[in-house]
Amino acid sequence: MAAVLNGAVPAVTVLTGGLAWFPQAHRVMAEAGGSPPDVLGPEAAVLGTLLLAAGQAQFAPHGLPPVTLPSHRIRDGLLEETSLPLPWTDSFAPRDGEPLVLENPELILDIGRRRVTLPVPGLTCGQYRVGVRPSWSGTGVVVLRAEYANRTAGPDRADPRRDVHVLPLDLQEMPR
Repeated sequence: MAAVLNGAVPAVTVLTGGLAWFPQAHRVMAEAGGSPPDVLGPEAAVLGTLLLAAGQAQFAPHGLPPVTLPSHRIRDGLLEETSLPLPWTDSFAPRDGEPLVLENPELILDIGRRRVTLPVPGLTCGQYRVGVRPSWSGTGVVVLRAEYANRTAGPDRADPRRDVHVLPLDLQEMPR
């Protein structure tokens, strides 16, 4: 917990699920968080999900830099430049429900105020879903998941080497 907090002191700590029954978990969280944790019942995760879905709660900001994917799209018959936001809290970037077409073995991202080029070894041209995930303090990952025109075609039609690519992001030196 101390590694995840990276020296920050949370306003509140919450303990739920199976760990809530262990006195050692209470002690560790109290020491790392600076105060005893609030203990919630086993239904807390479901209630939290319902609050998020109803718009009555939202994820706390991660303090992570904004990430966008510079791209192109055709609008009214013209090619235009656009930036697709990659939210830290969503599974994959929303783009009208459509995957992105990636054609190069590298991915260009704008992270904070800095443009970064990430090599993607083994990337084959095709449609992908793109997302970012927070990781330990100062790091994150980019996830590329291949999309197929016919997902029910079975594993014999898909190339497992191109299904998922995970790229590390070092955020320590990125401007926020």
